[in-house]
Amino acid sequence: MLSISDFTYPKRLSTIGIGIDAFDRLGPEMYFDDYTVLTSSTAKWTDDFISLKGKVFSLFDFQSDLTLTKHNTESILRETNWQKIKQKLNVKQLLIYKPTSFKDEFESKYGIRLLANDWKLAEKLENKIHFRTIFNSLISIPKFHCLSLDELRPLSFEKLLLRLHLPKTTKIVIQDSILSGGKGTFFINNQDDFLRFIQDVNLPGSAQLIASEFIKGQVGSVQCCVTKNGVISLPPQRQIIENPQLTNAGQLGSEKFNGGQWSPSDYNHEQKEEIKKMASVVGSYLKTIGYKGIFGIDFINAGSRGIFALEINARLTGMTSVIANIQYSLNQIPLLLFHILELSDAPYDVSPRLWSEILEYTFGTLDYGYMILFQNSLETVSLKSVPKSGIYDVLDSRLHQCISSSYVLKEKNTNDVIVAVNAQKNTAIKSGRRLARLLTTSKVLDKRGDLTLQARQLVTSLRELLPITA
Repeated sequence: MLSISDFTYPKRLSTIGIGIDAFDRLGPEMYFDDYTVLTSSTAKWTDDFISLKGKVFSLFDFQSDLTLTKHNTESILRETNWQKIKQKLNVKQLLIYKPTSFKDEFESKYGIRLLANDWKLAEKLENKIHFRTIFNSLISIPKFHCLSLDELRPLSFEKLLLRLHLPKTTKIVIQDSILSGGKGTFFINNQDDFLRFIQDVNLPGSAQLIASEFIKGQVGSVQCCVTKNGVISLPPQRQIIENPQLTNAGQLGSEKFNGGQWSPSDYNHEQKEEIKKMASVVGSYLKTIGYKGIFGIDFINAGSRGIFALEINARLTGMTSVIANIQYSLNQIPLLLFHILELSDAPYDVSPRLWSEILEYTFGTLDYGYMILFQNSLETVSLKSVPKSGIYDVLDSRLHQCISSSYVLKEKNTNDVIVAVNAQKNTAIKSGRRLARLLTTSKVLDKRGDLTLQARQLVTSLRELLPITA
């Protein structure tokens, strides 16, 4: 079997990954000698890892008076003094979460490349109406109808079902065409739900909506990458959405995405082939319009009805750094490495034999689970103590003790768990903020989509190690 040692690429590209938390930009440091991370948090938890010494910095280390108007990457780009950063760090390009509208302006002003596709291209791809219109005849997509909110108001639930050519007993989903992360998504089961939606929805009348057949099944996604040689897709993953053990779904602004699971038993051979074909069709189209690097496809696994594509994420995803970790442990060339090389226009070489292996990547017979724990209290709290981040052994399905100061998977055949604690001791933690993450070498979801007993016990034991005080 070929490996990363058979892959020829430049080891130094003067790249900095930027984001809200260091965890989401980790991975490239395993492959580039000069890769570093800049985060808007203090990133103290990374001090637990000797291998990250001198590789992770807080923006406040370079600009102590920095005040961000929003807790996102765009604010970091707009409000940071990048000339000052350039005086301290060798930076030629920035790895960012998603495309930004002022890419050209930023690059011209600072002479720093942003590793992202064109903003207008990505925005168009992530528009749910645009995506479904393009691929409706190429892959399986739920029946849908597009209309503005003003056009929807005079209708009834029954009339909407008629426009969708659906039976009266069908449930539907109404979504804003551009909002993401579960925002602007409404489930309508009957006329009463429809009337409540019309009365309560807080969107402009001109908002472009997409009404779709509700497909019953499991939510999943697949991470893919467009490269000069073709399209790569990895094993599909199940998503953890609004899990009550991990997040308070009822609190305003709570994050719906709570992690995921990779298990060879979650999808049968036919389903895996259907997902792979779907990824190839979408990726091949993206390649023809100039898209480069990582993208994700969200889908519904409807069992005997098949796989239905829902939307595309034309960017990195919340799974990207975890996938890079898994691929590193398997000695695979990660999608994240391809992503950086493609958007850097950097030279690299893949032999035909190696490429054929890459196209057949699996995660073997192993299971992997990823969970994100959130601060579920409605009040701002702090932590009385914070456990060390690293690899923990598990005793009776509970975290036992930290046995290694590492954040990467190494022992693939154990039940060790990687713990990364984002929060800090005696620091104000607002409602809905991330507390910690767990990466396991075991399943975390059962067939219904609930956390397994072992996963719940792991979460409980970690929360006990994060004692909250008001």
